Amino acid sequence: MEHPPIDPWLGTLQVGVFLASLVFWVQLIGLWLRRGALLEYEPRRPVPWGPIAIVPAVALVLLAVLSALMADAAVAHDVPVDPSLAAQNLLASMFLQAMLTALVLGIAVLSNATAFDLGLRPSGRKTARDVGIGLAACLAAVAPVHAVQGLMLYLLEQEDPSHHPLVKMITRGEPHFGMLLLATLAAVVVAPICEEVIYRLILQGWLEKWEDERLGWRAASIASTNGGDSAYKFAEELNDEARMTDDETPEVSLPSFSAPPRRGMAGLPHGWFPILVGSALFAAAHFGYGPEPVPIFLLALILGYVYQRTHRIVPCIVAHALFNLLTMIALWRMVFHAAE
Repeated sequence: MEHPPIDPWLGTLQVGVFLASLVFWVQLIGLWLRRGALLEYEPRRPVPWGPIAIVPAVALVLLAVLSALMADAAVAHDVPVDPSLAAQNLLASMFLQAMLTALVLGIAVLSNATAFDLGLRPSGRKTARDVGIGLAACLAAVAPVHAVQGLMLYLLEQEDPSHHPLVKMITRGEPHFGMLLLATLAAVVVAPICEEVIYRLILQGWLEKWEDERLGWRAASIASTNGGDSAYKFAEELNDEARMTDDETPEVSLPSFSAPPRRGMAGLPHGWFPILVGSALFAAAHFGYGPEPVPIFLLALILGYVYQRTHRIVPCIVAHALFNLLTMIALWRMVFHAAE
């Protein structure tokens, strides 16, 4: 198979971002040694939705696996990639993701979820900080994810970086600009929002609730707090109102929760069982495109850790979108370089 010629500009960009990620990891390790954590743990009340909300996440995994098996059959028979058909499939995938996301959010709202339960904070300063955390998480993900991906390609002796139809069209010299635009929208906008809502906010949020109930921790803390959820919501609303009006008054204290237990389910550090389960399902949803589920699992671990510490969804969406954007920049550059 003939591959596009090596692009010095793209190679320099990729090596530069990879080295920047390595340097950033040195700083993160130093921070971990000094503080024992990379992000401050921000508690919140248990999410109000039940296990029914996680059904769409499981359904999305099953549909992804079925789609991958069908794609593998096409690859085995060397079926050429039809750009029009690929675009239709991508549109259908985006529509399905959007519908499932709307469904889980509807379930959450019907469960009386507040904006805080949904990982949102109506504060400009908080949003700016969340964007910064997302940028840092993306940079941290680059080195380990791409290193593991390269190792998997080497061990499996696979020449193509992915079996994804879009990547195949580019590596075979069959770029379709309309398809690239559509894929960029899917990868940088639709997928980060929908997948983070489904896998981090809804699935991991419920798994955290389930773990804490099994440990008897957070439920007991709330029960022992005067005012319970009402006091928690009231304090958050006052704090956010003060932030929106630039009020410098000290923030109202949230109900006093006991510190999280050191150990959670299966003897893992508290919070890591939900992170691992959510990350495994997230990786399984990308089954069928070569070794991608393994490095994607590492990306999901980083996103899951960010959510578990902040309990806000914006940092996860930003990190996911930026990581996918780097990939799309590489694909776009490959197309233009091949056309030169």
